[in-house]
Amino acid sequence: MEIETDSRFQLRLLNEKDAAGMLALDLRNRVFFEKTAATRESAYYTLEQHVKMLADLCVKAEHGTAYMFGIFIDNELNGCISITNIIYGPLCSGMLGYYLDERYNGCGIMSAAVRLVLKFGFEELKLHRIEAGAMERNAGSVHVLKKNGFIVEGTNRKNVNINHQWEDHLMLAVLKEEWEEQFNV
Repeated sequence: MEIETDSRFQLRLLNEKDAAGMLALDLRNRVFFEKTAATRESAYYTLEQHVKMLADLCVKAEHGTAYMFGIFIDNELNGCISITNIIYGPLCSGMLGYYLDERYNGCGIMSAAVRLVLKFGFEELKLHRIEAGAMERNAGSVHVLKKNGFIVEGTNRKNVNINHQWEDHLMLAVLKEEWEEQFNV
C-alpha cells in the first residue's frame, strides 16, 4: 500500500522484505534512537527479529489495527511512521509514532510525513482522534506534532522505559475536525 507522497520522499507500507533495510536504519542510528525510543534489548538488533516484527505488523494491517509506513529517500529506508493501537467503535482512535534517520532530522521531512499519515488516518481509516506521545525535552518531536495540529492534553508520568529509565511523556492529540480546519480540508 502506498499513500500520497512528497517530492522529497516516498511513503510505503512496510513488509517482511524491508527487514534488512529497517535493521540497517536501526543499527546506523542506534545511539541516536536510544535517546528517545523505548529501550531495546540486543535481540532486537537481528534480522530475524525485524522479519518477525514486520510480519506481525502486516497481519495487524490486514486486520486494520496498525499500519507502519517506511519513509524512503532515494529508495533507501530512512524512517518509519505508524498508526497503531487502532480502535473503532465509540473511541475511533489510533496512536501515531515515528522515527527518522538522524541525518534527515530538522529538514521538514517528518512534519510532511506526519501530515500525510494524518490524512490517511482521517480520510481512509475514518478515525476521529489520533494521539501521540513525546518526551518534553524532545523539542523537535513536540514541534512536529504541534505543527500538525496536535494539542498537549497532559503528561503521562513515567510512561515509557527509554534507555533503561522511566520517562514522562507529553500526551498530545488531534481531532479530525481540528485537522480539517487547520488544513482547509
